[in-house]
Amino acid sequence: MKRKMKLQTKLLTIGLLLIVVPLLTVYLIVYQENKVMVEQAGGKANALAYTDLDHIADSIYATCNAQQEVIQQNVNASLEVAQYVLNRNGAIRFSGEEQVSWNAKNQANDELVPITLPRMLVGDTWLGQNTDTQTASPIVDEVKNLVGGTCTIFQKMNEAGDMLRICTNVIGADQTRAISTFIPARNADGTANPVISSVLNGETFQGRASVVNS
Repeated sequence: MKRKMKLQTKLLTIGLLLIVVPLLTVYLIVYQENKVMVEQAGGKANALAYTDLDHIADSIYATCNAQQEVIQQNVNASLEVAQYVLNRNGAIRFSGEEQVSWNAKNQANDELVPITLPRMLVGDTWLGQNTDTQTASPIVDEVKNLVGGTCTIFQKMNEAGDMLRICTNVIGADQTRAISTFIPARNADGTANPVISSVLNGETFQGRASVVNS
């Protein structure tokens, strides 16, 4: 009787093994195949996502580049208009006999620098010291009326090349014309200001620049 039970147990065990082993083998094969498929699908999905991101980035860059070209063309045209208006009103000259006092403010650090400079005239017109937005300023307001942009006439303050706004339609935080502010030739870290460097070299600066508080 015991031998019969042992035999039955062995047969049952063998039967279970014959069932479980193939199932386990099939499971492992399917699992491995699924894992490979998931990895491949994930890799392709990531590749497609990165490709889409590249296309989006390229599109954004192209849009920004096109906008930059349009803005630059507009700036160039506005500069030509400003030059035309200036030439039409007469040559720039300085009246050495008539001096003007300025309490110049460094736009980078708000430092005040009292200074006296000769009057700057365009033709026979003195550019004045006008802060009132309701009172017309020569040249700069005419340029704004024609092209819609801001316009400033600077006067060189010293040998270093600091440039003082003496006539402008740029509006400051106090809602008045931002005359008496100046662009320092040197930045706070001692490096040369690229705007001033270009102008002193007889070049036209093109690029981002600080204008009063903007």
